Amino acid sequence: MLAAENVGRALGALLLALLPLMAWSAGVVPETSLVVVEEGDGEGVINVKNTDGHASLMYVRLENLPEDPEALLLASPPISRVEGGEKQLVRFLLKSPRPLQTERLMRASFEGIPAVTAEKGHRIQMTFNQNLPVLIRPKGLPREREPWTKLQWGLAENGKVEVKNDSPYVVRLSTHKVELQPGKQALELPKAYILPGERLQLASANQTLPLDATHVKLWPATSYGYAVDSFTASLN
Repeated sequence: MLAAENVGRALGALLLALLPLMAWSAGVVPETSLVVVEEGDGEGVINVKNTDGHASLMYVRLENLPEDPEALLLASPPISRVEGGEKQLVRFLLKSPRPLQTERLMRASFEGIPAVTAEKGHRIQMTFNQNLPVLIRPKGLPREREPWTKLQWGLAENGKVEVKNDSPYVVRLSTHKVELQPGKQALELPKAYILPGERLQLASANQTLPLDATHVKLWPATSYGYAVDSFTASLN
């Protein structure tokens, strides 16, 4: 027991000794929680601020969702030097070979790596990666503030609860869980977003569903990821 306590004290002392050598910061920070690309504009833009006191190299990477592997965007610039406290405008250029019919979803990551300077010596540098959703909107598609109201809930042939998104809108949720009403039996979605045209089945800890279930209660989120009031939909 004493040996373990001595080891703990030694590790604590080592961490305290290292603290002055570590450079802590938030790194590069996007100005919003969502990048919106309008097909009518051919691009979307976002400002990213370097909150450090020194210059950083910012790397921008685009990521496709497993359900939608088509590469629709180019980031410009993909690499840039951003001085401490300054902002960099990043453009996302649409390169779709055909007109979009529905909203599409990708992700973009922003990573700031401190520029190498002689005065840094052997200080430990912490880097932070900011990962944001990118919503690509078709030209002429009206905005929908509550796309979750367009989801259709029902029972699949195997008896599981199923949700379909036949709308052209991406639906985001603040949690994977939903509740059957009445009874409050919890069900779980495989992810917290539903793409246009998707059909998902929900998992349940119980093998049987209540026979009197008539509605599904869900907790939606806006396109920017902010939670809103719960919504109750009919279970058909």
